[in-house]
Amino acid sequence: MLEQLAGETLVLVAASALGVWLCARLRLPVVLGYLVAGLVVGPHGTHAVGDTAGVRFLAELGVVFLMFGIGLDFSLGTLWAARRAVFVAGGAQVGLTTLAVAIVAMLAGAEVDDAVVIGGAVSMSSTALAAKQLADQGELFTQHGRLAVGILLFQDLATLPFLVLVGSRRQPVPLHGWEIVWSFLMVAAVVVLVAATGRSVLHRLLGDVARMRSNELMLLTALLLAIGMGFALRALGFSAPIGAFLVGMVLGETDFRHQIEDDVRPFRDVLLGLFFVTVGMTLDLALLVSAWPSVLACAMLFIVGKGVLVALVGLSLRWPRDVSLRTAVILAHGGEFGLLLLSQALQGEVLPAEVAQPLLGGLFLSMAVAPLLIGRNEALARRLAGLRPSTAEAEQVSWLESESQQLDGHVLLLGCGRVGRQVAAVLESAQVPYVAFEADPVRFEQAKRQGYRVILADASRLRLLDAAGIARCRLIVATFSYPRLIERIVHHARQRNPAVAVIVSAAEESELPHLARAGVTAVFPESLAAGLALGNQALLLLGRSHEEAARVVTELRALLNPELAGHIGV
Repeated sequence: MLEQLAGETLVLVAASALGVWLCARLRLPVVLGYLVAGLVVGPHGTHAVGDTAGVRFLAELGVVFLMFGIGLDFSLGTLWAARRAVFVAGGAQVGLTTLAVAIVAMLAGAEVDDAVVIGGAVSMSSTALAAKQLADQGELFTQHGRLAVGILLFQDLATLPFLVLVGSRRQPVPLHGWEIVWSFLMVAAVVVLVAATGRSVLHRLLGDVARMRSNELMLLTALLLAIGMGFALRALGFSAPIGAFLVGMVLGETDFRHQIEDDVRPFRDVLLGLFFVTVGMTLDLALLVSAWPSVLACAMLFIVGKGVLVALVGLSLRWPRDVSLRTAVILAHGGEFGLLLLSQALQGEVLPAEVAQPLLGGLFLSMAVAPLLIGRNEALARRLAGLRPSTAEAEQVSWLESESQQLDGHVLLLGCGRVGRQVAAVLESAQVPYVAFEADPVRFEQAKRQGYRVILADASRLRLLDAAGIARCRLIVATFSYPRLIERIVHHARQRNPAVAVIVSAAEESELPHLARAGVTAVFPESLAAGLALGNQALLLLGRSHEEAARVVTELRALLNPELAGHIGV
């Protein structure tokens, strides 16, 4: 038994590594790499790994840690701050999508409970995929970015009741009607009980563990709580992932949240990857090929159907038309929690294979095209509706053109947050003309109150950069370091103004080589700049001359980042 499990694990890990490497090379979501790996090695592929008890156990552990991570990220403060986007928009999107798809499924002959599960699976999008790509594109703090992320947060939370529904249908004697309602009430009671009493108990327990100063003990305690609570609820007749979510939710409100998250992440990522491999193992390629019209129809359900419903939600909430459409394009795909619900329903025989398999195939295709849709969300939204620039953008363009028409040799400051306001203060002290962009309303208001020359605008909108005089400016300072957006801005700037210099403030050292390759004039790593400035001051207080301190700092700077010679500035 142990030798068999070891062999299966080796095959799964090797196939996963190859699939993830291939997707990374093709710039596709890594989830697809896991799914393809499972499809290849599973019962419907080479049959290198069968549907054994050991594989199912690894898959269940992956789901447990997935829900544990969601629980850790669950923050009442964050959700309340974005309550309109999360609860109003997110609730409307999940509710409307679930209802519409469930009605279609019931008309096709599905039972009510099964139809709701299908609707719930279709309503989910990929939080990891969408949030990461929006961040890379510099759109995370734009209006459509914030709304998309708010809806994604609600989708993550909405997974819990759908898991309860699937679990109730997977019982030896499936529950129906009021029995399912009673199951929901029991879970709600457990949630309230754990939330009310668990925080103080676990905070005291983890405090005792922390005083032992043993990272291994803290890790083992977190693993024990996640797995133990999961399987304790399973013994009570509930789903193990629900228990893991509950303990994660309680731990997320303690002072040890970040340490636990960092410690558990390697286990979560590996086991979650193995879970997606097992989902790929359930895909029947022969059935998918023979039922390709159904697979294509399901893909259109995830992309077109859900996109239309998201746009309707946005328009009903009186979002601007372009924002509604861009949010719809960003969310028009399936996600990890859809895979979770469908795979659980298929393995528990809640949904028949002829229904679940085309849905899984369609979800797979929708995730494959999602990076293209998200990357071109603005162009697609405008083309779909024949939109011209919005009135708000036209007003911004007009204001920028009037403000910058007398400027020549000025500075474009992209981002006016904590770092950007310091740059603006230096420019104003030196009487250097500048125009500052800030997409986040909170940071914009802070900068405006402090008297800086800033406009609430998205620096990724190249038309606005043109209106601000990018062809005549002498310098561009970007206080964010999204590599793909920086590359796009640099390319556009050099087309309009080949001599313009570009300085970027980098938050992460891992971004430095990419930014250097993008063609920026100088990169300022925030951590390196602070550390070297502190070291320089230390040398001065020790009695060294300004010249000697500057020489030491310069030599150390070159030594720390030799591959960025000519691009590093501190």
